[in-house]
Amino acid sequence: MSVSSGSSLCGDQDQGLLLDDEEEIDFYAILNVPKNATEEEINKAYRRRCLIFHPDRHNNEDDKKEAEKIFVQLRRAHETLMDPKQRAIYDALGVQGLDTQGWELVSRSANPENIRKEYEFLQRLKEQELMLQRIHPSSGFIVKTSCAGLFHEDPDDRYPPQLIGIGISQAVDCAMTANDRVGITGRVKSANGRGDGNVSLIWKKSAGQFHIENALTASSDLINLSCRIARNIYTRAAIIVQPSIQYFPMQEAFAPALTLIYSMRLRVRWQGSIILNLTPLQSAITTTLVHTENNQPKAVGNFTLSPSNSNVRLAYYVRNPERDAFTETAVQLSMLKTGQSSFEWQVILCDDREALARSTIYGVVVPIVLFQLATKVDTVKQEEAARVINLMRPTSDRIRREEQQKLGVVITDARYGQADSFGSSSYILAGDRTIDVTIPLQAM
Repeated sequence: MSVSSGSSLCGDQDQGLLLDDEEEIDFYAILNVPKNATEEEINKAYRRRCLIFHPDRHNNEDDKKEAEKIFVQLRRAHETLMDPKQRAIYDALGVQGLDTQGWELVSRSANPENIRKEYEFLQRLKEQELMLQRIHPSSGFIVKTSCAGLFHEDPDDRYPPQLIGIGISQAVDCAMTANDRVGITGRVKSANGRGDGNVSLIWKKSAGQFHIENALTASSDLINLSCRIARNIYTRAAIIVQPSIQYFPMQEAFAPALTLIYSMRLRVRWQGSIILNLTPLQSAITTTLVHTENNQPKAVGNFTLSPSNSNVRLAYYVRNPERDAFTETAVQLSMLKTGQSSFEWQVILCDDREALARSTIYGVVVPIVLFQLATKVDTVKQEEAARVINLMRPTSDRIRREEQQKLGVVITDARYGQADSFGSSSYILAGDRTIDVTIPLQAM
C-alpha cells in the first residue's frame, strides 16, 4: 500500500494497523503537545513527526511496516484533535467514545457532562440492538371481529359488530453454536368464550446437507413431539419428512402421524409442493402452488383430497409497501409496525348465503375502491411535492454556498414527522414516518 497516495489511511483497510490496546493511546502524547494546544501547534507537531515516521522515508521493509503502524496512529490523532467535536468527545471519553457508532443521531455538545450522557445513551441503544440480534424476538396480536350483522337486508335483523376472538403470541430464538439454535414460543387465544394456549420448545440443527428441527409443544389438553428433517435433493427441490406423536393426558391416548413433503421451485417466483399426511384415523394429500413477490406470497392455491374433508383454497394478496400493510381476499388487514411485531385484524363479513352479495359489495368492493382513490390522491400529492422541491434545489444550493462563504447557517439534514419511540425528549431520533425538508428549509 502506498501511503503517499490520496486514499484514506484510516479506512477499513487500515483498521488492522491500529494497535490492540488503542484504548490506552494518548493522542496528545503521540504528537507531544499539551492538552490545551492550539491547531497551529498540533499541525506543526504532526508535520515534524511525519518527517520521521512516514513509511516512504524508510527503505527496509520491516522498518516500513513499523513506521506505517505509527503513521496511522499519528494520522488519526491529528484528524481527531483538529476536529473540535471529535476532540471534545476524546477529551471526555477517550478513544472508546470515538469508536461508538451513532453520534450523528444526537446533538453534540462541548460540555463533558453532556457528552457522557450522550455516550451512555448510545451505549444503551447498542446493547438493545445486540440483544435483539441475539434472541430475535417476535410477537403477534390478532383481533377477530364479526361485521356480518351490518349487511342483513332487513334493518330489524341488523346488529353491531362483535368481538369474537383475540390471540397473542411471543417468540424468541437464540443461536447456541454455529449449527444449533434454540427457541421458545408461547401463544394464547380466546374465541367464542373459550380460552386456549400452548408453549413450544424448539431446537434447530444443521448437519451437513440435513436440516433438523425438533419441537415439543404442550397445551392444556395435549402434548405434541415432532421432528422435521429436510434435505435438498436437487438444486431446485427438497424433501421433508416430519414424524410426530401426540399424547392426550385426559384420555391417556397416543396419536402418531407422519407428513411427507416434496417441494420444488417450478420457475422464478413459483413454488410447488405435494404434501402427504398419514394418520391412523384419516389421511390426506394436498397440492400447493405459491407465487411470491418481494419474498412475500402473492397468490396461493391449495387442493386437498381427504376422505372426510376435501377442499380447494385460493388466496390472492394485494400489498401497499408505502403503508406497510396488506389485504387479501379473506378481508384480513395487517399493519406491520416493525419486522418483529405484527398486529392483525380479521373481519368476518358474511355468515349467511342470502347476505353474500350485499356483504361483498359494501364490505369488499366499496372499501377497495375508496382505498384506491385515496392512494391515487396521495401519489399525486407526492409527485407534486417532489416537483416543487426539485424547483427549489438551485436556490437552496446557491444559499448554501453563500452561507458557507460567510460562515453562516448551513443545513446538512432536516426532517419533519413522527420521532422514534426509542428516543427521548433530550435525544430525539428520526422515525420511519419522517420526510426530508433539508432543501425547503435551506431555500427559505
